[in-house]
Amino acid sequence: MSLRYRVVAIVGVVSLVSFFLTAFALRHILVREFLALERENLTKRVEQLLHLVEGEKKNLERIVVDWALWDDTYRFVEGEYPEYVEVNCTDDIFPNLGIHFLGFFREDGTLVYGKSLDPYTQRPFALPQGFISSVQSLGGLLSRGYLLDRKSGFFSVGKETWFFALSWILRSNLSGPPRGFLVMARKVDEHFLVHLSDLFGSSVKLVTLDSPSPSGTFTVQEIAPFRVLVSVPIPYVIGNGGASLTFPYFQSFAERGQRVGAFLERAHVAGSVAVLVFLLLLLEGVVVRRILHLAAFLRKVWESRDFTLRVETQGKDEVTLLGGAVNTLLEEVVARSRSLEESEARFRRLFEGVPVGVYQARLGGEVLQANPRMLEIVECQTLEELQELGLAFFRQDAILTLSSFEELLKRDRAIRGVVTTWRTKTGTLRFLRENARLVRDDVYEGTLEDVTEEILARESVRKSEMYYRILLEYSSDAVLVLERDGRVRFATSSVENVTGYAPEELQGTLALSFLHREDARQVQHLFLRGEEGEVRRVEFRLKHRSGEWRVMEAIGRVLLAHPLIQGIVVTVRDVTERKRAEEAVRLASFRDVLTGLYNRAYFEEELTRLNTTRVLPLSLIVGDVNGLKIVNDAFGHAEGDRLLQMVAEAFRASCRKEDVVARWGGDEFAVILPKADATVASEICARIQERLKGETSMLPAGVALGWATRGDLSQSLEDVVREAEERMYQAKLAGRERFYEGVLKSFETFLEGLLGKHHLEEMEKLALRFARRLWLSESQKEQLVLLARFHEIGVIPLARRGEWPGLDQETFLRRHTESGYFIASNIPRLAPLSEAILAHHEWWNGEGVPRGLRGEEIPLLSRIIALCTAFLEQPFAQAVAHIRRESGRVFDPLLAREFLTMVQEHPSENGARCI
Repeated sequence: MSLRYRVVAIVGVVSLVSFFLTAFALRHILVREFLALERENLTKRVEQLLHLVEGEKKNLERIVVDWALWDDTYRFVEGEYPEYVEVNCTDDIFPNLGIHFLGFFREDGTLVYGKSLDPYTQRPFALPQGFISSVQSLGGLLSRGYLLDRKSGFFSVGKETWFFALSWILRSNLSGPPRGFLVMARKVDEHFLVHLSDLFGSSVKLVTLDSPSPSGTFTVQEIAPFRVLVSVPIPYVIGNGGASLTFPYFQSFAERGQRVGAFLERAHVAGSVAVLVFLLLLLEGVVVRRILHLAAFLRKVWESRDFTLRVETQGKDEVTLLGGAVNTLLEEVVARSRSLEESEARFRRLFEGVPVGVYQARLGGEVLQANPRMLEIVECQTLEELQELGLAFFRQDAILTLSSFEELLKRDRAIRGVVTTWRTKTGTLRFLRENARLVRDDVYEGTLEDVTEEILARESVRKSEMYYRILLEYSSDAVLVLERDGRVRFATSSVENVTGYAPEELQGTLALSFLHREDARQVQHLFLRGEEGEVRRVEFRLKHRSGEWRVMEAIGRVLLAHPLIQGIVVTVRDVTERKRAEEAVRLASFRDVLTGLYNRAYFEEELTRLNTTRVLPLSLIVGDVNGLKIVNDAFGHAEGDRLLQMVAEAFRASCRKEDVVARWGGDEFAVILPKADATVASEICARIQERLKGETSMLPAGVALGWATRGDLSQSLEDVVREAEERMYQAKLAGRERFYEGVLKSFETFLEGLLGKHHLEEMEKLALRFARRLWLSESQKEQLVLLARFHEIGVIPLARRGEWPGLDQETFLRRHTESGYFIASNIPRLAPLSEAILAHHEWWNGEGVPRGLRGEEIPLLSRIIALCTAFLEQPFAQAVAHIRRESGRVFDPLLAREFLTMVQEHPSENGARCI
């Protein structure tokens, strides 16, 4: 059959088949798409209705929580506030809150007080039988282990449907225990359905069901052509059956699709016939005849092998382009033979000049070919030298050895971007990024790029990032990064101390939503609309998680154009207490609130006022309290305040009535002594020191004192103050070592009380014994013994504040190592051990706390103390099994093996541990 008849036959068959398939597919697709649109639209309507219902429930939940977390409600349920009902449970709250019932119940379900009122008529009405018992059973829905639990939903009483919300009754600071639960309920009546219909935009009805329907589904019932009744199930929390919300729905998409499909089907029949006839005529005149001519020309070229022949082409259609392509192909055949030699030369130059190493090798490491860069990387002079050594000599990767590399290559056929360790001929280690592919069953090709400097730079950046991350995490101020629209993209962990919200809770939220309405506009203007790079400072009120409005100070910088940050960096600190202190200072501007002494402002004003001859000789005493920061870190600021009050009382009791005693700074005191010479000043200093010896505190109470006397007006007051301060600093330096020795003795006494003196002595003996086995230096031995006695120093503040025992294990380990780090940093003898104290609960595999250090990133002394602690916490056999099991995961495997060898070789030296 000729080409012409084949074209006619093919076009005819294809057109008929196309017609039937197109008609069927068109109708099917139209119907399916319109039905899909109909279903999607109906689903959106159902979701809209459920969203409205859920909104009503959440609104009632918020009201219940506001009442339940109210101190007055807590006192009322405890029986301490009988006027609560008369003051708060008036009739007008029911229409305001939109509820029919308000009830206060104790934990066991006993009704403390309940009231029902129609919010529309404001008249009392009788609750249906069994209502109170049903509401009492709702209390079982709350979790006793989660104080902030609240619940809402629907339930039935008789033939009535109600929806409710309940919550535990707590204090406003969220402290327990719960004294009961609060229930608010609203009847699903005609008023509620009318309200819901207005919001929904369609008539909504309630139908009671005998059995519950699966939530999240809905049913459709046809009531007329293209008109259906949609039923959305609402399950009951308690009670039998359920309810269903129904609304009418018109299927506009389905009706429209039926009309469009019928029209398109008729139009398709007429159009297909016309196209078929026209297509046959067009193919004959435009395509078939010219293709036959082109086929005859190709047959002639093939038979003559004359590639210089050219076909004549006219026009610009595809057949003409095909003829031109044939001519171009013939020209390419001639040109390719000339360019073959040129391509081979270019490939050779590329192979030798590429900036990465290129090689070809057999499986087993035999090198077949390598370019100059490859020889340069492995430091070989010639290809023969490289071939003699083989790839196995250079590969030093402990994980991806030559054999494992080739096995992986045979399995995957190609390896891309893997970084491995190689050794050069001279022994230098290098990191190389490698790509390879298997070209034959036993031959592969690869490229090597030296990334040693890149790897080392990346490690340096990682350490730098870790350093700054630790600075941010341990900062008392919260650091946030905001998007252009004010949403929180990032927040440090300290944000929880400032705002009460965890970082993950704030992420993605609008920062302005937590601010007081009066302050939000100012913050938005300064930060979100500020100029690029500009630094702004602002104070505003923020609602703390506890519900309290607290004053914050924020310093922000707009860095939206910065390529790495692309946001607004804001540092936030809580200045509520500072503001309160400023207010207190304003009200009592010359008195120190904590000690009751005069403050610095009054002191300096008096010093200026007494700049006369009538009070000469005039003496000054200045004092600095020893160890206040250590007391604050170890025992809390309350104990630090008590120390300041104790010192203030010693000053007050030791000075004369006419002397001006003032708290000069945080831990500094000062006294003006009118008409007092150097002898009087020296006696008063002695009385202060003597009185402090009799005071009791967590640490040795002491103060460094300095004094100076002004004999005439020629000596300036500034010189007198400077002389007194210099004497104070000299006294502080002279007693520094004695004071810190006393501090260490006090901490040692606390630890013996908490952990046992025998335990600490056993720790020291075991640590010293292991240090000798490891041949540690004498200084390392001394540090290890000191660490063995004080590594748990961070437990002291937790025990003093009553937080230990009681914390979960991870929180306890994190908190006491961090506390120990800060305490040790302030004691000269322990400061070199602060990093070891911080890291003595880190794990070898990086899963420890608080920083997740891994391997040898953990200080050596910390790894030793971890082994000693684990050994002393359990009987001998269990301790040995535990250390062996956790070696390589928790403990350093080399140290663990040496430690077990030590305790098993000489069991008699283990004392009671050998039992």
